[in-house]
Amino acid sequence: MTTGTSLEGRTALVTAASRGLGRAIAVELAARGARLAICSSDREAIQGAARDISKETGRAVYAEAVDLADEEASRRFARNAAKEVGDVDIFVSNSPPLKPGPFRSLSTQDLRRAFELGFMSVATISGEVLPAMVARGYGRLIYVGSGAVLRPFPEICASNIVRSAVLGLCRSLVNEVGREGVTCNTVLVGNVDTERHRDLLKKRARAAAMDDEAYRSRDIRRSPLGRYGQPEEVAQAVAFLASEAAGFVHGAMLNVDGGWTEIPPTVD
Repeated sequence: MTTGTSLEGRTALVTAASRGLGRAIAVELAARGARLAICSSDREAIQGAARDISKETGRAVYAEAVDLADEEASRRFARNAAKEVGDVDIFVSNSPPLKPGPFRSLSTQDLRRAFELGFMSVATISGEVLPAMVARGYGRLIYVGSGAVLRPFPEICASNIVRSAVLGLCRSLVNEVGREGVTCNTVLVGNVDTERHRDLLKKRARAAAMDDEAYRSRDIRRSPLGRYGQPEEVAQAVAFLASEAAGFVHGAMLNVDGGWTEIPPTVD
């Protein structure tokens, strides 16, 4: 029996976990005692991540290369995870990168793949892991999203749309699964120093005709905390939501963005 924020005896499934936020989350969950199942589209990267995490934490880690846009592959991964490391208690949906660009730059095919990759995989895996959670009377569905659902950015239209759909799924599940011991929450991430965020900053710098470092410095000054967050800080918030200590946190939209979403920038 776990207590507090320990995850001893629990099994967690984390998607898009070979690098960035997903990997930081996987490391944190394993460090707190969870067995892990992780996936990524990059076979070599996810196998390497599994070896490193297992060596660092001493926990069992099952890894699989999965194209999350493939419904059957997503379903198979969830089933394989249950066979290899046990029925899933904690599902953390971390989205892989979606094609950037404003709406008029995206084809219907682009949007369809983004929806399959960023929403249908979440719905598919949630549907696979929920029966075992309900049977045990314990489960944690944690969807890693973005503050862009509240303050959309024009250069990542597909992400704005798809993450809003995932938020709708979370809200819809609140009354459906809560009485069966399962909580569902969304973590809205922003201003976290990841490779993906750095790439986005470079594109914004070019659009503003500014030097990369000058744009980054200005952007940091506009943050209410005066800095970017670290992936480990997001991971700690996710680990709390995954624990028994968060048993009464249900249907939350937890901003982990240094105040950016709720408090508009005051420094130019």
